[in-house]
Formats: sequence, structure tokens, C-alpha cells
Amino acid sequence: MPTRQLRQGPAATSAAVSATPARSTPAAATPQAAAAAASSNESAAASATAAKTPLDYAVRHFLAEGFKPEMHHGEEIYCRKETTLGSRLSQQKTCGTIEALKLMEKSSQTGVADTQRKQVGISTH
Repeated sequence: MPTRQLRQGPAATSAAVSATPARSTPAAATPQAAAAAASSNESAAASATAAKTPLDYAVRHFLAEGFKPEMHHGEEIYCRKETTLGSRLSQQKTCGTIEALKLMEKSSQTGVADTQRKQVGISTH
């Protein structure tokens, strides 16, 4: 029995090697082609990231502020419900595109800054 195992061992090994599918390396797998493909992919990803970064940042900002995306007439807008000042029951829905929301936020910040500048002479102590 031990001799049979020795004979089958190498035969089984060669049969297993021949039964294993051969891995062919495509012509593009050369180091130069791989480096060129990697650099083109990196530059494409970098340009896509650079183009999307400001918009993605704004979208993440307004999502964190409680806005939810909605589609109106084929345009993506962001909406949130805000409690109306002086009422515990009434809510107002504020909607807009990212650009419109940026403008509203900037005008609010400008208004607050103007009010604070006007109150510099007033002491609250």
C-alpha cells in the first residue's frame, strides 16, 4: 500500500496541475500598462472628486441641518419643516435648491452680523 500512495502522489499532483485552469496574463498587465492605467484612473478620480467636493459638502451640510431631498418638476430640491414663530402647532415648509439654500443661509448670517454690529454700543450687563 505505501508504494501505491507514492506512485499516486506525483501522478495526482501532475493531474491536479493540469486540471487547474491556467491563468493567462493579459497584455495590459505589464508593469508599464498597469502604471499608466493606474495614473489615468487616479487623475480621473481626482478631477471627479475636485468637481464634486463643493457640491457634496453643501449637500451633506444641508442634510445635517435637517433638509430632505425631494423631486419637484424634475428638479432636486431640499425641504424641511420649521415651526412658525409664535405658534406651537403650525409648521412652515422651507424648500429650495442647494444654490437657493446657500443664498438664504448667507443672507441670514449677514443679517445677524449687521444686527450685532449695530448693538455694539448697547450693554447687556
